[in-house]
Amino acid sequence: MKKYLLTVSIMFLMQSYIFSQNTDVYTALSAYQSEDNKLYWKNRKPYSDYWQQDVSYKIKAKLNDSTEIISANEVLLYANNSPDTIKRLFFRLIQNAFQPNSYKDKMDRGGKVFNKFGKYESQKLGTKILNLKIDNSETPFIIDNTLMIVELIKPLLPGKTLKIEIDFKTYFDQGTMRRRMKKFTHNNFKHFDGVHWYPRLAVYDRKFKWVTDHHLGKEFYGDFGIYNVELELPNNYICEASGVLLNNDEVYKNGLREKIDISNFKTPSKQISIPVKPDGTYKKWIWMANNVHDFAFTADPTYRIGETEWKGIKCIAIVQEENAWAWQPTAKFIANVVKVYSEDFGMYEYPKIVAADARDGMEYPMITLDGGNWPGHKYVIAHEIGHNWFFGMVGNNETYRAALDEGFTQFLTTWSIKKISGFESNPNPYDWAYVYSGYLNHAINENTARLNIHSDHFKSAERHGGGYSQVYYKTATMLYNLQYVLGDKLFLNAMKYYFEKWKFCHPYEEDFRNAIIDFTKTDLNWFFDSWLTTTQTIDYKVKSVSKVINSKNDYMVRIKRKGDLHMPLDITVIDKKNNRLHYHIPNNYFTKDLGNAIVNHRWISWDMMNRYDHLWVQSQHGIKNVIIDTSGRLADINRLNNSLKTPYSFKLEKLQAESSSFFKYQNYWRPDIWYNSTDGLKLGFNFSGNYYNFKHIYSATFWFNSGILKKNTNLQNDAFPFNFSLNYKNRIGKLLDFTARTKYLDAFRLFETSIEKTIKTSKINFSYKIFEFGLLGLFKKYDNEALSSEYMFYPSFLSYKRNSTINFNYQVPVKYRLGNSTINISARNNSFFSKSKFSSISARILNNNSIGKKLNLRSSIFCQLMDGNVPQESMLFAAGANNEDLTESKFTRSIGIIPAEMVGFGEKTGQYKFHAAGGLNLRGFAGYMASNASKNDTFYIYYGNKGISANFELEFGKLINLPKAKILKNLKLNPYLFADGGIIGRNHKYSGFRADAGIGTTLNIDFGKFDNIKPLTLRFDFPLFLNRVEPGGQFLKLRFLFGINRAF
Repeated sequence: MKKYLLTVSIMFLMQSYIFSQNTDVYTALSAYQSEDNKLYWKNRKPYSDYWQQDVSYKIKAKLNDSTEIISANEVLLYANNSPDTIKRLFFRLIQNAFQPNSYKDKMDRGGKVFNKFGKYESQKLGTKILNLKIDNSETPFIIDNTLMIVELIKPLLPGKTLKIEIDFKTYFDQGTMRRRMKKFTHNNFKHFDGVHWYPRLAVYDRKFKWVTDHHLGKEFYGDFGIYNVELELPNNYICEASGVLLNNDEVYKNGLREKIDISNFKTPSKQISIPVKPDGTYKKWIWMANNVHDFAFTADPTYRIGETEWKGIKCIAIVQEENAWAWQPTAKFIANVVKVYSEDFGMYEYPKIVAADARDGMEYPMITLDGGNWPGHKYVIAHEIGHNWFFGMVGNNETYRAALDEGFTQFLTTWSIKKISGFESNPNPYDWAYVYSGYLNHAINENTARLNIHSDHFKSAERHGGGYSQVYYKTATMLYNLQYVLGDKLFLNAMKYYFEKWKFCHPYEEDFRNAIIDFTKTDLNWFFDSWLTTTQTIDYKVKSVSKVINSKNDYMVRIKRKGDLHMPLDITVIDKKNNRLHYHIPNNYFTKDLGNAIVNHRWISWDMMNRYDHLWVQSQHGIKNVIIDTSGRLADINRLNNSLKTPYSFKLEKLQAESSSFFKYQNYWRPDIWYNSTDGLKLGFNFSGNYYNFKHIYSATFWFNSGILKKNTNLQNDAFPFNFSLNYKNRIGKLLDFTARTKYLDAFRLFETSIEKTIKTSKINFSYKIFEFGLLGLFKKYDNEALSSEYMFYPSFLSYKRNSTINFNYQVPVKYRLGNSTINISARNNSFFSKSKFSSISARILNNNSIGKKLNLRSSIFCQLMDGNVPQESMLFAAGANNEDLTESKFTRSIGIIPAEMVGFGEKTGQYKFHAAGGLNLRGFAGYMASNASKNDTFYIYYGNKGISANFELEFGKLINLPKAKILKNLKLNPYLFADGGIIGRNHKYSGFRADAGIGTTLNIDFGKFDNIKPLTLRFDFPLFLNRVEPGGQFLKLRFLFGINRAF
């Protein structure tokens, strides 16, 4: 190893000398292609007829930090090592993606993402080509968004080279599109990240010939070669970049390097030092990067540097001074990460690695742009450094298949974090947090992602949407399951073999598969086919254990394969004295190194064939439990059935959200107390549980009506003094949920069951509901009308008949340029056992629209039509919710928390002060028995069976700078102007148009660390204007309403 590192060091010193003397592209290319360059692909071909192209870049660039423009000259020497004659060239102009009507912008608009553009972007100024010469002759070119096409006057023959010279400008800007080449301002200093900033020749390779994918915001691909870059930056900037700095003494003269060492900034400071005063001059930074396929830099006047070494590799942390105190351990952590990856997967071949404080998370050769502070940034740094193995040294085509770099790096990330943390046991929280949870959340829900999909074709979704996140999580999970199949030692050696074989070359998926199969000398196509090309999942179940007849110690364990992805199984049998016996069931003719495990017969099984198998076990002490895969590496989508005994926990709920466990069924209990004026204090317990928040989710609450503090002393509810509320939900299919609930409390009974299907972003729900007011006495009949009238807000609107309905609801979200909407369409009809015959159809459109940066307009359009004998509790109200809707909230299902004095109906506006959202939501008319006249008939029309309304709230809280005292951190005011208008009808009678307007605010109360308690929203509305009032009333008047939750 020392001899190897000495050779590499000498090689870099020689190249540094070459560049310091003669920096033309021909000399550089010769250095790259030299036999002394042990990393050059011709000196270590993965197979005999393999080829790839070579590049030598020389770029002279100048950054104007006032105009935020890079002006540059690029000279490129291109070596055609292919057997083909090349007649045209393709260059990538990545920054042209971030402008109106680019392919990326069109893709975004197709996904309802509407971009805003900066001043340069709006002028379509990304990378502007000023001049292009080939072999010293000016040559025309065509630009198609992110590609520049150059037709060669003289074709490039195999084995020949071509010289290209380009003058160009590249523009920094800040629109809403996610640009990796970015600038930002902090503490009155400017920060620049120069990435994908130069015309970069596209790759011509053995699989695609020219790779001509336009940049749509995701991945990258480039040819290996050598770069010599001269950057002219304003004199006060500190720079780091890909490669070796050739003029270190010049740029860090006068002790500058010592001044900006991170050790000088161990404590936080609000004052940023200025080690170099800007004077309008420029400083030249000269970089040389060999065996790389890209060049990136970062520059900031406040950068401070921490540095250490591991085996001669410089490990550099470069950080903005304001964060330097929180990056003190980072360089050492970088060295530890490099050590782990080098020892376990293959040696790091570059002379340095940089982690830069750049508000990002991106990788480039020898440099990563990161963000955050210690220790929170360990994950992003470990991930981006990992990319220098898979993407950096192993240069796969990630524009085509991102799994080979993003997924492999995700795997490396958790590998290094847990190893550096000293937590290598299985299962462990790091594998779960960084790998398995992301995959299994997808697999048990939409499960749409195959890995053999073009990186831009995951439903054309932005960033990690559309299943694209699975190139990270599913691939990393696949590698852990490959480790499970092969065993630890063979797996690591196979990964080292792949890395060594393909470093500094361009592998594709088939090359990875072939390398692993070639090294292990076993057929793994079944494994790779399932993981890479299908959405199959693993699901095994311990079906039963039975004692063999006429045998003393023999048992048969029956196992079922429920999923379509078959795997070998490691099984642990625990006897009744807690002794452990280990067994292995192969799924083909390969068996890994098992230690002392007993090998069972092979279980050859796929699709519908041979879904059941058995395991013969001998145990003198019986069998207590049987567990499939105690390591946690097998990516089984349902761990509850992986053991004979269901794993579970049962503990006191502390009102704080806990991480959902995939390894056990979690149960909780807690005391529960509530109040209403008829029952007094309701004392009871709540029990809840779930499996990973998608299976068998339940909540059961039981109360005893104590009568303590009750106000209705003339009534005694002893017919059935116990109340309950039971809720259950279970995922029964792909994004298909079954729900059931029942309640018996506060003078009503309810039973409802439903099926809900999610299709993309839409939801379809069918339900059957039985609803009835009144109680069931165990030993005597009860006066339901007298009792229910004391519970309910509006006792005049109770039918005391069974209200049974079949219900349908369709919900779809819609995005558009200035906001978003949610459309709800509902229908219901009476059903079995119903005492009323009626039907209803309704629609509501909820809108959110931004107006500039400070205002937001919320609006609702609602209409409903009912027919037949509508139950009183289901009537449409002009002002708010009916009795059926009121029972859905614990605050409004009975009088108590909201006192009786605040609710009811009267002949004056503003008489009652409580408003419950619902109905037409004409909130200014809450509690008012609105009257109307038709000819000689005067009638009340505050409820009905049809209506239409529109509601508006203009939020202006961002215009007000409210004090942010720490004591008020859990409270948030959101003021708004509101207006409501609509018409309600009952049979042939109508209210006429009713409208209100005023000002209001919500007060959101967040319970801090007690996040199991839902935030409480209190609403305070002042309907200052009503267009219809009682005789003698005032149209303009100070009125007040209180509510719980938003009006809509």
